[in-house]
Amino acid sequence: MLVDIPSLPSIPASDMSKATSGRSSIVYEYFVDSATHMAKSNGLLVNTFELLERKAIKALSDGLCVPDGPTPPIFCIGPLISSSNQDGDDHLHECLNWLNSQPSQSVVFLCFGSMGLELFSAKQLREMAVGLENTLSRIATS
Repeated sequence: MLVDIPSLPSIPASDMSKATSGRSSIVYEYFVDSATHMAKSNGLLVNTFELLERKAIKALSDGLCVPDGPTPPIFCIGPLISSSNQDGDDHLHECLNWLNSQPSQSVVFLCFGSMGLELFSAKQLREMAVGLENTLSRIATS
């Protein structure tokens, strides 16, 4: 079965995280409950910025994710970067300088959120690593 998510290509249900595919789990119930309440909220704070996820933000803002009601306003407040030391800004600038020095369309951005690694099985993490490794090999040989 394919899952249709606005602004993304359809994906096989088997590729979804365990948290969203185990319909009898408490995590799934929490996910559905949270989504239902988010749609009724006065606004959504999203840890991103529009240039990074333009299609997703547009899909949310256009109401594609809540077909039966109004969509709350979306407030992009990212990137949020936590730093436990005073050098945090230096590390941010170092990272952005490095990103800006890379050739166009040469960086792969992976973001799993704060719980991402807890949601993936060891097999899924290995598959992601193999996919990234294969991508890098193709780039190196081109």
